[in-house]
Amino acid sequence: MVLLLETHEYTSFSPLTYTRFLWDITLGVMTPLERAKRVFGQVRCFSPRFREKVYGMWASEEGMWKNERVDLILNPQFLFPVGFRFEKGLGVTPEGKWVYLSCGEEISEEILFALGTQDVQYLTSRFSTHEVSEGIYYRDVADVVNSLGEAISLFEPYFVKSEEYVSCQEGVYIHKEATVDPYVVWHPENGMIVVEKGAKIRAFSILDGPTYIGEGSLIDSGRIREATVIRTNCKIGGEVEWSVVESYSNKHHEGFLGHSYVGSWVNIGAMATTSDLKNTYRPVTIERREGKLETRTCKFGSLISDFVKIGIGVMLNTGTVIEPGANIFVHKGNVQPPKYVKAFTWGQDSTYVWEKFWRDLGTMMQRRKFSPSPTYGAFLRALYDELTQ
Repeated sequence: MVLLLETHEYTSFSPLTYTRFLWDITLGVMTPLERAKRVFGQVRCFSPRFREKVYGMWASEEGMWKNERVDLILNPQFLFPVGFRFEKGLGVTPEGKWVYLSCGEEISEEILFALGTQDVQYLTSRFSTHEVSEGIYYRDVADVVNSLGEAISLFEPYFVKSEEYVSCQEGVYIHKEATVDPYVVWHPENGMIVVEKGAKIRAFSILDGPTYIGEGSLIDSGRIREATVIRTNCKIGGEVEWSVVESYSNKHHEGFLGHSYVGSWVNIGAMATTSDLKNTYRPVTIERREGKLETRTCKFGSLISDFVKIGIGVMLNTGTVIEPGANIFVHKGNVQPPKYVKAFTWGQDSTYVWEKFWRDLGTMMQRRKFSPSPTYGAFLRALYDELTQ
């Protein structure tokens, strides 16, 4: 059995981890949980957060680890290449972070604690150690965006030999049940382009590689630039570059989204735009609840968490961070919100009343024939109470 184990470094991935575990964040074209299930089949998950009040609601869900014997423990911050060999023992990056433990035994509390706290010194005293220089180790939330180009390309072996895809030219993989209109332009020179089952690419769209269009998503005469990942059931128009858009999110109209992360159940209104480069060309620093974070790049747009709504004509400054559940719109003539927007903000200076938030989210989900579980509803309410205190 394979176990995905979240470490204490989840705090470096906020605000995405307010509503997600690390195994639920898209790295490349899949989440770590989706990838592990594809490779290993049976997978369990565990996080130290299961012992907390809010996140402990998930500890009893199906698929969570219950002290079973484990063959392989994976750090969800590690994106391993296709065909990677997990040698017996502990896999450690050159920088000293563990990425896997191949053990085949019951895990003691001491080992679990050492893994969760990245106590590699203790772990190397217990297990044989192998340096891992392949793949990508995600240090923090900035890497989710910064590593997109390399990460997407790591998945190409899954599509090259698959009989489910056809190719109109080298480097383009279109599922046999996808729909592609005439007058679509493909540019796979810098990386693969994948269009999944049930996706539709409308006429006059331009797609540059590397790019991934997920199952059931619509590209409506869009300009999809390099290093873009659109997950399932999204509606995308306008220009998108070097960004992740998680499932069930819409940016259907004109406007630019660049070097950004967009969570699920997000709606970005017409002409709303992100800036991903300062006029000074200086490296971008983002502000979060946990403090400032250097993105280590001059090209960084916005982090837009789950359940965010962005009204028409809103202009997001370089390095804007929006926590979950915020509803942002042009307010008193101001089209530019602050660079840090707290969870469940209404406009710029009020709080989204819970009953209205839950009503509006339900309406949005019903339009996609989706209904949240009672556990998820209780979790969101508890999270709302915690983040709006």
